[in-house]
Amino acid sequence: MNLHAVDADGLPLALRSRSRPETGGNVRIGELAALTGTTPRMLRHYEQHGVIVSSRTQNGYRDFDAGQVATVTAAKELIDAGIPVRVVTSLLAIASTRAPVDPHHLDDDALAQVREHWERLCRCIECITQRRDALSRFLDQPPTGT
Repeated sequence: MNLHAVDADGLPLALRSRSRPETGGNVRIGELAALTGTTPRMLRHYEQHGVIVSSRTQNGYRDFDAGQVATVTAAKELIDAGIPVRVVTSLLAIASTRAPVDPHHLDDDALAQVREHWERLCRCIECITQRRDALSRFLDQPPTGT
């Protein structure tokens, strides 16, 4: 089954076959991880930073609303792009409820944070490129006689 296929409401089709009446169709951490291509550890990290929220079942398991699949997917895309989780948390808090997050949904402050991070990445790329080129020059030197 395609774990990423969604219904007309944006909820994963994979939830239909695993819906549990006792949880109102919510998903546990392992299921959410599988549906979003992340890990339970990463989801706990997201929860610690306020990206997602869970409730607890009677036996203490984390229980996530199925609608958080879109939130996790958007967060993962932003984090994979190099945006720190603290910035992602604020971006998702102010962004439209639609996913994925679009720059046009952000206010000026949030967009400035993203641009600042982009500029920092550009500086890192420039520095790494200079180091790579220096290393290439070193490796391309003809061997010296011993």
